[in-house]
Amino acid sequence: MKKQLTILSLVTLFIGGCFGAQKAHADFSLGVYPPITTITTTAPNIINTVISFSNTGDTPIDGDLRIVPFKASDDGTGLPSYMDHFTGPDAQIAQKISLSITNAPVTSLTIPPQSKRDVTLTVTLPENEPDGDYYFSVIYTSKPITNNQSTSTFLNASIASHVLLSIGANHKPQGNIDTFDTPIFVTGGPLPITVKVANTGNAFFAPRGAITIKNMFGQTVGAINLLPVNILAQSIRDLPSDEISNTSEESKPVWHEKALFGVYQVQLSVALSDQGPLYTQTRYVIAIPWIAIGTIIIMSLLGLFIFLRVKKRTS
Repeated sequence: MKKQLTILSLVTLFIGGCFGAQKAHADFSLGVYPPITTITTTAPNIINTVISFSNTGDTPIDGDLRIVPFKASDDGTGLPSYMDHFTGPDAQIAQKISLSITNAPVTSLTIPPQSKRDVTLTVTLPENEPDGDYYFSVIYTSKPITNNQSTSTFLNASIASHVLLSIGANHKPQGNIDTFDTPIFVTGGPLPITVKVANTGNAFFAPRGAITIKNMFGQTVGAINLLPVNILAQSIRDLPSDEISNTSEESKPVWHEKALFGVYQVQLSVALSDQGPLYTQTRYVIAIPWIAIGTIIIMSLLGLFIFLRVKKRTS
C-alpha cells in the first residue's frame, strides 16, 4: 500500500510551574521527536510510526500519554486549537488510533534520566475507510516533580508531537492566495509584506512560495523565499519567510533594503504543490524618501541664498 511519511520541524511545548521558596531544578527537560509527522495513505492499511520522548535531565519523569484532536486556529498562525472529539467522515476514527510499547497499550510513561522512550503510534484503516483528514497531538504530560528540599516547589510540563493524517488517493490541492498586502507608499525600508494562503479543500498541503522585487528599470533588486508550512483543510494561514528568526516565532516576510526610491514591483508566486496549481499576484510600491528630498531642497535653497548674497555684495 502507498504510504508517505514526511517529518518537518515544528514543536509545541507547554511549560507550567508553581514556585515556592526554592527555585525549580534546571535538570528537568523534556523532548520529543518527531515534533510533527504527516501521513498520507490509502485504505486498507496499517501504519506504524515511532514517537520518541526524551528526558535530558537528572531526575526521572513520570507522566501520562493521551491523544487529543485539533483543528487550525483562527488567527492564521498555524497553532493547534484543541477539541473534545474528532471531526470528519469517520465518527469512529479515535478507536483506530492507538499507542503502544512492544505491542502493549500504553497510557502512562516513565522516562529515566538521560534517556528516551519510544512509543509506537498505530493507525489501523479497514478497506471501507472513507477519505478524510484528521489532525491530532500525542501529548505527554508529566506529573509534578517535588523538590527534595521543599515540598512547596514543583514543576510539571506537557509536550506534544503533532500528527496530520490524510486518507485517500488523488488529493489535488485546492486553495488560493487569500491575502497579499504591501504598503502603497513608503518613505524607506524595510518593507513589510503579508501573505496568507487559503486551503479550500479537504486535505492539508504545504505550498511553496517566493516574492520577487523589481525596481522601475525592471531589475530584480530583492527576493524572499517563503517557508513551506502545512495548511490544514478549510483554513487560512500566514506564509512566513524562510529566514531564521531570533525568536521562537515564525518570521514574517520583510524586504530589508532601507534606501528606497521610485516605483517597485512586488510579485508573489505560490505553488500549492510540486505539481501545481501556481498562483501569482503583483503589487506596486511607491517609495518617496521625503526627509531626504526635503533635506536636499532645503540645502539647495540655502546654498542658492548664500550664493545670491555673496554675488550681491561683490557687485
